[in-house]
Amino acid sequence: MFDYIKSEYPLPDNPPEWVTRHAREGVFQTKDTDAQYMETYTITADGRLVHHAVRYEGVPETERPYWGKPEWERPFGKFAGCLRTVPMGDIELADFHGDLYFYTCDEDSPRNFFEYVARFTNGRLQHIKCIRAGKAAVEDGSEK
Repeated sequence: MFDYIKSEYPLPDNPPEWVTRHAREGVFQTKDTDAQYMETYTITADGRLVHHAVRYEGVPETERPYWGKPEWERPFGKFAGCLRTVPMGDIELADFHGDLYFYTCDEDSPRNFFEYVARFTNGRLQHIKCIRAGKAAVEDGSEK
């Protein structure tokens, strides 16, 4: 799967407003964190990496979205909404060391793709760099 990244730390190179909004709202995704269950991490304004830890608990069938509806008997109908997250508090990742890649795209133009790398040394942000901005490259040359 992936996890979400919020960035309170300013993104470099004056990105478009929608990119900055995605950073504030935690729309960026990463595959470089430990959880990989769509959990959220924040790069704080002072350069720390924080995991907003959660635990998962089962949801009673009567509280699930398709309970009592025809969709309940369809494939996966009973599984929809079967888990919920319970916040467990924030954990500062003081030992995180290395590069954290995170990326997003424009909802209206998915090929409008932005990717950043944040470098951490012993849990402290060293820098954030933009490594891809704008239209995604097409290796097969089909983009006109």
